[in-house]
Order: sequence, then C-alpha cells, then structure tokens
Amino acid sequence: MADVFFKDFVNGLSVDAVGGAEKIPVVDGATTKYQTPDLIKAYIIAALTASGAVTPTANDALIMERAGTAGTFDLNALCDYVYAYLWTNPSEVTPATSADKLILDRSGTKYSIDIDTLVTYFNASNGTLGAQIAAFSAATLGDSDEYVLSQGGTAKKVTFSNLSARVQAQFNSYLAALSAVSSPADADTMYVLQGSTAKKMTLTVLANTYLAAELDVEDFGWGMAEANPAATGDMLLIERSGTRYKLNVDNLVTYAATGLQDGVLTFSSLAAASPNAADMFAVDDSGTPKKLTLANLETKLWVDYAAYVNALSAVSTTSATDKFYCIQGGTAKYVTPAELSTFMNVTTGDVLAPVSTTQHNIPQWDSVAKKLTDGLSLVTTVRFTGSESDTALPTEQAVSEAVENITNLDIDGAADIGAALVDADLFIVDDGASGTNRKATMSRLKTYIGSGDVANLDIDGTADIGAALASTDLIIVDDGANGTNRKSQVSRVKTYLETVGHYDNVFVNSAQMHPCTTNGAAALAKNEYGTNDIDLQYFAFDGGGTEERVQFHMVMPEDWDRGTIKAKVYWSSASGSTAGDTVEWGIKANALADNDTIDASLGTPQVISDTLLANSGAKMQVTPATPAITVGGAAGLNDMVVFEIYRNTDGTDNMVEDAWLFGIHIQYQRNQTVAAW
Repeated sequence: MADVFFKDFVNGLSVDAVGGAEKIPVVDGATTKYQTPDLIKAYIIAALTASGAVTPTANDALIMERAGTAGTFDLNALCDYVYAYLWTNPSEVTPATSADKLILDRSGTKYSIDIDTLVTYFNASNGTLGAQIAAFSAATLGDSDEYVLSQGGTAKKVTFSNLSARVQAQFNSYLAALSAVSSPADADTMYVLQGSTAKKMTLTVLANTYLAAELDVEDFGWGMAEANPAATGDMLLIERSGTRYKLNVDNLVTYAATGLQDGVLTFSSLAAASPNAADMFAVDDSGTPKKLTLANLETKLWVDYAAYVNALSAVSTTSATDKFYCIQGGTAKYVTPAELSTFMNVTTGDVLAPVSTTQHNIPQWDSVAKKLTDGLSLVTTVRFTGSESDTALPTEQAVSEAVENITNLDIDGAADIGAALVDADLFIVDDGASGTNRKATMSRLKTYIGSGDVANLDIDGTADIGAALASTDLIIVDDGANGTNRKSQVSRVKTYLETVGHYDNVFVNSAQMHPCTTNGAAALAKNEYGTNDIDLQYFAFDGGGTEERVQFHMVMPEDWDRGTIKAKVYWSSASGSTAGDTVEWGIKANALADNDTIDASLGTPQVISDTLLANSGAKMQVTPATPAITVGGAAGLNDMVVFEIYRNTDGTDNMVEDAWLFGIHIQYQRNQTVAAW
C-alpha cells in the first residue's frame, strides 16, 4: 500500500457533528493517547471556573439564551427584572396589620423591621447586592498534554494549554459580539455552572428560587431614584410572618392614623396641664399639619379681637344700662354707665352750665356744685411794676408785645454779676437786626472783635518801638494762612530764616584725598591737556572685577542739619575710552565723635551712573546728584566724617579704560544756628 501522510488522511475525512465520545489522538509526554471532546469541554470549564473572582459591578455583562439564541445582558437589567418580579408576583395585603415585617438595611447589615416601628421612623438605609458563585473542582487534564491538528494542510501538535488559551480567546470574542438584551423576559435562558457541570437556567427559575430566597429589597432598590413625596396608590414591599406582600401606602397611612388616634387624640387618660406660653398645639395650616405655641395663639386672638371691636358700629347715645367690659381682680366682668357715674361722684345727667360771671374770664370747676364758676380775668395788655394783679392772666399777644418791647426791660434794680465776664456768660442779641432775639455767649463777642479785617488795621500813627527788636518781642501771625491770628515771638522769625529751605555745599578735590591701602586707586597723578596747558590732578580707577577706592575725612560745617547728604562726582577717562561707555561711582560715609571707635563700618552706599560724553576723556563729566546718603554713626556737631569713593564695577559699569576722579561736590541742608565756642 502506498504511503499516506497524516495531513492528507485528515483532509480526506468527512465532516461530522461532535457527539462527545469521539477520540482525538494526543501525545502525553512521550506516550501516544487520545482525548474525547467531553474531556476537553470539562477542562475548559474547569479553567473558566478557576479564573479569578470579581466583585459584581453595574453594567457587568452576563451570558443568556433566549429561544435558542445566545446573548448578553448587564447586571443592571437583571436587578430591574428581579425587582419587577418581586413587585408583580406577591399578593397584596390590605389593610396593614400590626407585626407586619419589612426589609431594612442599616450600615450594611440586613434587618427586618416591624411596621409599627416604621410608623414611628419612616426611613431606611441602603445595602449592596452580594452574590457568590461556588468554585468547581479542578480538571484532571494537564497543560502539557499535546494534541494532533492539521494547520493549513500540515500536521502539527499543540499543547492543551495553548489550545485552551485559543478557545478562551475565541469564546471571549464570541461573547463580546453578542447583542445585549435590553428588557429581560421570564423565558430568557442563562448559562450557569452548577458544580462543575454546564447547565442553563431561565430567569423565572432564578427569580423564584435562589434570588427570591436570598435577595433583600435593599440589595437592588436603594440605587433607584427616591419617590418624594409619596402619592396615593404607591406600593410598598413588606414581609409578614415569613411571607412577602405588597402594601398600598394609603393603607399604611390609615394604620398610622389609627395609632395616632389611640395614643394622642384620646384625652380621657391625659393629665391636666397648667397652660404656659411655651405650650405647643397641633394645628391644620391649610391642610398641612404644624405646631403652634400658646403665646402665638394668644397674640393672634388679641389681634383678631381688636379687629372685631374696630369693626363694630359706634353708639350714638349712651344708655344707663349699656355694658362696658372690665377686669375686676383678674376676673372679666361688665359695668354700666350708671355705676361709673356713681363711682366718679357725678350727678346723673349733663354737667350744669357755667354761671354768667365766667364770661371773658378763665372759669374754675366747683366739685361740690358740679359746675363752672367765675375765675381769673383775662387782660390784653401786660401791666408792669405798680399796676400788676394776681387775679388776671395776659393773652399770648400781650405777652409777645411786652417781651418784644425792649423799653419795658428794666435792669436798674438787678443784682450785679459780681465777677469778671467769662466766655460762657450770655447776653441778648437781635439776630440780624430783624426783631428776632437770640442768646449769645461772651466768647462769640470776643471772636467777633478779634476777627476784623487786617486791611483796616492802621499803624501809621502808632508810636515807634524806639529800640532794636528783641527775641521776646511779639508780632501777629495768620496761622497757616487760614484766617486764624496768633501771636509769635520775633525769635521764631529768626529761626525760620536760618533754617527753612537753606542748603549749602562743600567741594573736595582729589588732592585732599588718598588711595586706600586695600584695593586703592592708583596714586595721585596729574594730566596736562596740551592745547591750553590745563593741568588737573586725578586718581585713576581700573575697570574690571576689583572695585578700587579712595578716602578723605573732614569736619562738616556746624550749620549742617546732621541729616542725609547728596553728592556729584567730577570725573573723566583715560585715552582710548569710547563715548557712550558707562561708569558707576559709589559713595558712603561714617561720622566719628569723641571716644568713638575709629575702625567702624561706613554707612549704606549710594551709587550714581554716568555716560561718557566724548572719546578719550576729552570732556569734563559731572554726574547727576546721588540719592540721599545716610551718614553712618550718630552724626553730631563737630564730628569728623570719613568719606569713601569707589568705582562700582559690578553694576552697569562697562568702560574698560581707567576712570579719572577730579573731585566731589557735597550738598547738605542747614538748620543749625552757629554759636561761639
């Protein structure tokens, strides 16, 4: 017989459905064996079962089968289905009964709650859906088992682990391509593993058996939207003696109201209370139950009572039998006009007419006769000393005329003040000469007299002082030019003229300076400007990293105010310099008094920058004034001040050639009077 390759043999076989008992040749190590499809299926199931467990999460996909068609649906759809099933299948109980049980979750722990407790506290907590899948036993197959296969017509072998990985990858792709089930139905079929055996199960069986026994309402219901407020017809899920029922919320309201009626609204067994302002009442506020204090209730009652009285019609004629509301010793009673008349000792009827002598007089009341009798006479002119009477009263106009007529004012007999006038004393003033009298203090008069226009002050005819002005002589000054005059001594004028706004200056040339021992400038030199033979002495300061220095010392003038100073530097440059180059000069100083330490640090330096005006230093350079320089130490009269000038090469200074220093001009402010030693 001719040789036949195995691949040709396999390719020549007819296709047949797999029954499970077929034999597939494999190589186990070095031994030739066979496997059946059932064993391969069991191995794959075992490998799936041994996969790592996961915690169920919203939108997880599950495998299902419906009418022979495979598909997937997510965990949310399964929970919705179970929830709908639990609401539609239990029979409804009505009315609710004491000891009915409902399902409750508190801090992750499941409880049953009595419906009577729920009447007192209408709330619930949420829980989580927990589901466990039992692990199957391990398969007997080994990953190193080898199988014979035909790949593109070529006979090859494959290990069981590679075959399993391929099957699982294809199975995952198959699941991912399945269409999702949006609305689960009772007859939907899901693939399950029971023990190590693959089976199928309908949603009806799952809901009626395991889920109905194991799941609580809180496992799937708390993630839904809250219904607020409750509405008539709403249904609740309860448990009574181990059986689940539906309960209409209206029945629950009836049950709760019955308990409220029995426990609160039956008054016969309640103890009597002593009312106080903080007592609370239950009220129906337009259909809404609310609470009300006794104080608020009383306030409302009095407001309504006041409105009620204001709305009553008025009594036009009082009768003796009319009744007035009154409180007698804390008890509400009424009293008649007749009883009031007796209490007030008023004769019944109208008051008697006054006697004729009261005409043009101010009458008086006669309490015995109960009538007006003659009284004081009324006069229209005030009578002054000698004709006045205690039985007459003047009219308003009479009093006004008497007061306004200053001729009636007689002060001859008044007591003298007996003391000097002071600012607080008062006098009478005709305000604006308009006839309106006002009071004024003596201080106002003094101010008026002292506020005359200085333009009207005529001193031409005044006697001359006849002597030289002395420091204590007084002059008149308009203080601050604001119209307020003050006295001032002549000595103040002298001080002002000596100090305010007066500056002076001192020039120090290079010949008065010396190079510093450390980092000093070059020795004092002289340069002749040859055209006109102009000789100037100078110190040469190098450019570069070392800041070269010179110093000088001097005693500042005695009229120096001991404050800050400013300086201008006179300088030029060596040959080869270029116009536009920049040079910076730094200046600092320190004051030394008697017994001060000489080796003391100088004050804070100030730096001034200047730009070269001509090549090779052909022009005189004068810097702008420095910022204010604070002299170190406590500057005092006759202190010796040590100055230092240096080239500040670490700033904007960029000139390579030497800078030549001719001198420095120092400005100071004067405010000190120079006294003789």
